Amino acid sequence: MSGPDATRAKRYGTKLLLAGLVATLLLPGARAADDIADPAHLAGAIATAKVMLGDLLLVGSIGQTDADSALDYYARVAAQTPPGAIIVVMPPASFIQSPSKGRPDPDRASALYAEALTAGQTDALLRLGDLYSDGKAIGADLPKAFDYYQRAAAAGSVTAELRVGEMLALGQGVVQDVAHGRAIVGDIAKQDNVAALQLLGDLLTRSDAGPVDAKSAIAAYERAAALGQTDSLVRLGNLFYDGVLVPTDNDRAFGYYQQAMNAGSDSGTIRVGELLLRGLGVAADPSRGLELVNSIAATGNPDAFNVLGDIYSGVMKTSITVDLAKSFADYSSAAAKGSDAGKLRVGEMLVRAEGVARDRPHGLQMMTEVAQHGDAKAYLELGNILTDVTLPQTDAPAAVIAYQHAAALGASDALLHLGDLLSDGKMLPAKLADAYGYYQKAMATGSETAKIRVGEMKALGQGTDKQFDDGIAIVQEVADTGSQSALMMLGDLLIGPGAAIPDVARAMDAYEKAGKLGNADGWLRLGDLYRDGKLVPADGQKAASYYLKAADATVPIPVAELPP
Repeated sequence: MSGPDATRAKRYGTKLLLAGLVATLLLPGARAADDIADPAHLAGAIATAKVMLGDLLLVGSIGQTDADSALDYYARVAAQTPPGAIIVVMPPASFIQSPSKGRPDPDRASALYAEALTAGQTDALLRLGDLYSDGKAIGADLPKAFDYYQRAAAAGSVTAELRVGEMLALGQGVVQDVAHGRAIVGDIAKQDNVAALQLLGDLLTRSDAGPVDAKSAIAAYERAAALGQTDSLVRLGNLFYDGVLVPTDNDRAFGYYQQAMNAGSDSGTIRVGELLLRGLGVAADPSRGLELVNSIAATGNPDAFNVLGDIYSGVMKTSITVDLAKSFADYSSAAAKGSDAGKLRVGEMLVRAEGVARDRPHGLQMMTEVAQHGDAKAYLELGNILTDVTLPQTDAPAAVIAYQHAAALGASDALLHLGDLLSDGKMLPAKLADAYGYYQKAMATGSETAKIRVGEMKALGQGTDKQFDDGIAIVQEVADTGSQSALMMLGDLLIGPGAAIPDVARAMDAYEKAGKLGNADGWLRLGDLYRDGKLVPADGQKAASYYLKAADATVPIPVAELPP
């Protein structure tokens, strides 16, 4: 043997010799703080090393040759160490000799975790649960993940116990039990466990994990932040920046982000940069904002590259000049760092030929790979791009499958898209009963658009028995919230062919309210009524006045000023 192999063998032989010297120099039965004293302890130490080796293989931080050498060393230590001796087991990172990293090998990592588990290494249970829950390295299997987490929790893992609570609350891999799941997480949070406090906040802000409680979520996040959890500061900023569960407060959002940045949070720094770029919650300073985001991107942070991609693509509205080629490069950098969001945008830009030559097959493949990780947004975007008629090619049947996956993963918008695809008959033969069913499901999630569709189809008897008055009542409920779409639909239904007796006055009232909210079509409908003279006496002057209002319909009138 010569060359690198001989050198490697010499190194590993030396390590084994050193281990043997420790066994010789220390008396049988003696203990050292970091050493192993008997065969059972030795087996446990080697099992721990295999878990660590699995971790390295999972992310490609060790090559196959070096991994083989580590396993060979552990096998020789196990075989050659005399019973009762004290032995030092070298960690797998000690065997990394190759200058370049290997490729991620989730299958081999999973096998090592399983081997470690048979030797009693309970950390392996947590690793296996993570593998089967996120679905990125291997195919997701949520029931199997839940089982591993339960076993790890029974073995004393607090982290696994939190995973069990989360999956129960969300109904992932197990029948949903919101109360039990939240109780598990809440009990651990009461012990000032920062991970539990943050998870509790997350669950309290998710509508698919039970009733939303923004006030309690804020309290949990603030407690976690007070205990040093900077990610909770970012979550607090997001709550007030997004303005979905609490009123938008950009000043308060910026304050939380700034605290996170000052505590060393990359996410906080990125967010501060975003707000500086957009002038939200702070005076606009695009150059400083871009500098902050670039500073985090320089460390290889994929989130920063994604934000840069958003800036240069125009997705994020800033004063920075749009540069699609730069945007594609930034998203590509994020994708290369393992970001699914980056991969999704790269795939979309390849299909759309934005900043790069069109490559539809490769783009769709990238989007599909992200979606198959269990990403509802990716399935939704895949369906959208497959039905985009501005592109050279569409594929409505494949879009239906993508939307169905997205809906199964909780994306209510996908239900709406399915209803639209199956009701308008443009890309697929109309299946009105199926469309009505999808709209009903979307309405049950709180979609006002779906509620309008359900009311319309019920009033017209499309896909369901005709019940005109019931359908009108459904649309009226949405119209009463100030929805322009509902007001327009209400007017159209009241004087349309489905109405036994046209209710012109009520329809005109709906159109006028829509017009005063800034909807030009409301004024146009009124103009048409007076121009045609079929449902009201013809009046050219009134028609012209309404058409002029339609042309000027730019500033909506507050709902409070609308006629009763």
